[in-house]
Amino acid sequence: DLGGFGRKAACVAEVRQAAPDAILVSAGGLLGRDDTQGRIKAHVALTALQMMNYDAVALGADAVRFGSRFVRKQFAESKLPSVCANLVFADDGGRAAAHRTLVVQTQDGIRVGIAGLIGEEHKAAAAAEGMLIEPMEAAARSVVEELRAKADVILLLAYVRHPEAEKLARRVPG
Repeated sequence: DLGGFGRKAACVAEVRQAAPDAILVSAGGLLGRDDTQGRIKAHVALTALQMMNYDAVALGADAVRFGSRFVRKQFAESKLPSVCANLVFADDGGRAAAHRTLVVQTQDGIRVGIAGLIGEEHKAAAAAEGMLIEPMEAAARSVVEELRAKADVILLLAYVRHPEAEKLARRVPG
């Protein structure tokens, strides 16, 4: 038994075989706790997602806990397409912590625009780790507008509680 990632990889392979155009994403929360073991697990998790050919991985609160240096290093090494439109590095002139948006084209030619957001309740933790979380609704409006011109379908991955996600969906058309 290969454990959780082995089972997930087998499931992903089945889905990809049955539906080659399936878009595989994570809305964040996959890194775990910030300690030595957690950092090792995070590296393994990101490597596994890369091997499974995830189309996009949104940054969540766990990425904030790990800090800007770790996020830069791990996502650069893993080559995973990461998205988060409202998380920026405070120590780098406001450079985005991840891609604001990505566009994935399916085999059928459908363009899927993908963006990620992190909830503003993580602002204090982000600030302590050298990152800033910009207002979520403004970021959502901006990326939806940007993606309308590039994509046929927009997928917004939001690392927020369900009621907040519903409120955001009602307030930001598109």
